Order: sequence, then C-alpha cells, then structure tokens
Amino acid sequence: MIAATQEPSTAPAATPTFDWAAFAQGRVHDVDSLQTLTSGLRKEVRGGSLQAHICTISRIDDVARVMEAMRAALAFQEVTSWCYGYRLRKRAVVEDGHPEEGAGDAHEGWEDGLDEGSGEKILTVMQRAGLQELLVVVSRWQDHGRDYQTPTPGLELYGLQLYSMVVERCKDLVANIKMAMGLGQVPPSPPPMPFFKERLSKKTIDFSFLPPLPEPRVPTKFGPNHFLYESSMNKQRSMQSTQPASRAVGLQHRAASKQIYKS
Repeated sequence: MIAATQEPSTAPAATPTFDWAAFAQGRVHDVDSLQTLTSGLRKEVRGGSLQAHICTISRIDDVARVMEAMRAALAFQEVTSWCYGYRLRKRAVVEDGHPEEGAGDAHEGWEDGLDEGSGEKILTVMQRAGLQELLVVVSRWQDHGRDYQTPTPGLELYGLQLYSMVVERCKDLVANIKMAMGLGQVPPSPPPMPFFKERLSKKTIDFSFLPPLPEPRVPTKFGPNHFLYESSMNKQRSMQSTQPASRAVGLQHRAASKQIYKS
C-alpha cells in the first residue's frame, strides 16, 4: 500500500525511506519504482488540498504502472485530479558503429488530468532542476460540500493561481529530495570575526618628521599686500570697533593719503 502524508500544512514532510543519496551517486539500479515512491507535504488550500509525489523510473511503462497503483491505493481514493510530468534519459543504440541520433537526450512527457496546463508546469520544474529518470505527480483533493457536488477543474476553482500552487508543491518536494541526495546542504558558515577592539594596534606612531605648523597670524588693519602693512600704523585690529569694517578701512586709507601728501 502506498502511504500518503496527511499532516497539517505546518507539519514537516516525512523523512524519505528510499536511499536517494545512493540513487544520485548511481549506486541504485533496477529498483522497483513503487519502492522509491516518496510523498511530500499535503497542503490545505481553499476548497481542497494538494500533495506532490516523486519516484524513480527506468522506462516509460513505469509511468502507467505507478499511476495505476496510486489511483488504486486507499489513501488516494478521494483524489479529484492527477497531473504529472516525467523525464527519461534516452539510451544510446549503436548500429554499424554509429550511435542513434539524439541518444543521451531526455525523453519527457506530462499529463494534466482535470487541471489543464498543470502537467506542463511540473515538467518545467523538472527541466529547470535538471531531474531525469524521475516521475513527479501532484494529486488534488476537492472538498465535498454544497458548492462542490461534482469534480471541478482546478482552473475554475482557483484560476491561474492553480499553477503557482502546483509549482510550489513540486519545488518543496524537489528541495527535500535534493537534501536527501546530499545536494542541498547549507555551506558551513565562516568563523566569526574578532571584535574590532582586539584588532586595534597598540603601536605608538612618531610624527616628528613632519614640518612644524606655521604660527597663526594675528589679524591687523592692513593685509600683507597693503603698502602700510609693515608700517607703525598697521596695528592689531580691534574687535570692539563700532564702525563697519568697510567704513573704517576707507577712513584709514584717507588718513594715510593725507599724511603722505603733507610729507
């Protein structure tokens, strides 16, 4: 029997029982697809719930066999719609010493069920994640009430939001499978930096080689470029002068000119 995870949306997904790390390393061959079936978290949404599943496949016939077994399982008797996507690596067939054209490429396909376009969305997630030899399935349950007497296509219930819900379930499951494969570990964090005060140097720096600073010049009535700058009339400027600076300078110039004219 295929067990389904039916915990509430806040509960973590169940730990996979299949050795996905060995599968990623190529150490698992000719394994039964049903033995590798792993279910993600069943998430409640408005009007129903969704759950993603994944398993290994080695041939196209495995897809139909797995889907038939899932539909027959008691845990999935009330599923309203199934959609899935799969990818298989083409096997090289050598004839007359030349491999078959296109050998090594992925053989892929999808099925929408009642939810048109959902299978293609699943396949897109697999392509972007680089998944091969795998089948990813999304099962959708529909609440049975006054408004849901018959199975209803997902697009009628959720509109285009259906695609984002399907993709979110697939990405969540793929992320957990990659963690089980050993491909999604978080890199170790770098060691903490020491405190800034521990990195301060206690060395004393000598600045004696620098030239001495010039002495500050005392402000005077006349500037250095004035012809009376070095005369006895150039006294220290008074800070208590009540006359405007421009008027005081004008009077000084006028007095100096009179003195020179008399001499």
